[in-house]
Order: sequence, then structure tokens, then C-alpha cells
Amino acid sequence: YRPRAYWPLEEGADATRAYSPIDGVQPMTTLNMTFASESSLPSSAALPVVATQNGAVTSRLSGQVPAGGSTTTWSVWWLYRLNSQPSDYASYMSIQTTGTVRDWRIQIKDTGTRILGYNSDGVAVVSQLIATGPDLFNQWVLCRFYAQQVGGNVTWRIVWQDVGGDAGGFDDTFAGTLGRVTS
Repeated sequence: YRPRAYWPLEEGADATRAYSPIDGVQPMTTLNMTFASESSLPSSAALPVVATQNGAVTSRLSGQVPAGGSTTTWSVWWLYRLNSQPSDYASYMSIQTTGTVRDWRIQIKDTGTRILGYNSDGVAVVSQLIATGPDLFNQWVLCRFYAQQVGGNVTWRIVWQDVGGDAGGFDDTFAGTLGRVTS
């Protein structure tokens, strides 16, 4: 797939940043992560665990995507395991771009997912609720967020697939430009 950036998060227990095996990709900065603490994913070395306080995640990961890349189509993939189901929406992925939507936020709670897309003025261009259920919790899930420029519109799609193979997704469109992923 020729990824522009990739961070496996398989550093040792003393790590403070997540490194990329791709030349030119800077390490991800991290906050409140306990590296090499989760070993239940058979295809990976031990992974970090995020910190929580009163049910809210207090950890952060932030990575810069090198300049260049497509402004007509892109995707961001991440693998996660959430062992608790928040009762209020909590962001678990944020994607920054140079397009009409500058900040995509993927949020989750026990009964649904919310996709928010804010422009450079902080105005919501996308606000989509998606009914999702408990199958997004207590197991490893691959999440993929795709976006593509189609004429004067951007079509986006989110897909969840558990490691056992079941998948589900949702897509929508808005008028605007896609831009490229920056972080």
C-alpha cells in the first residue's frame, strides 16, 4: 500500500515515543502511555495501554505525516481494543488534513459512533451519528477511515472489522475538497 506513515507501537516498556520503520517519518509523541503492556494480539509484540481517569482516556498519541501524498484519495487505519464502553462520546481518532474538513474526529460510546468534521473556522461540515453496538468493544478491531475526491464532493467511509472477520461500515458525502493528511 506504500503508506506515508506507520507506527507499529511495539517499543519496549521504557519507551516514551513511538517510532516508525519508514525513513523520514518522525516518531509519534505520546502522553500517559504504558508501553509493552498488552500482549493479547497474536500478530504483534506487546503493545501500549492507554491511561484512564474516571472513565475518560487521558493518553494521547500524535504523529506527523510527511508532506506530499494524494489529495484525491487517502485512508487512515488503526487497530484498537477498548475494554470499556463509555456512556458519553469519546474521541479515539483525530485526523488533520489540508482540505475543507481540517479536523476529522471519530468518537465512540456504548451505543454509537459519531463522525465529526470541522473546517478551518471550527464549524462542523460533517456531523454523522452511526448506530454501532458492543461488538466494537472487548476485542481487537481494525478501523479504516477512507476519503476520496469525486468531482466537487468528498466521499468518506468508515469500516470496522474484528480480528475474527466480521465487518460493518458507513459512508457519506459532502461538498468540498479532500486535501491531504498532515497528522
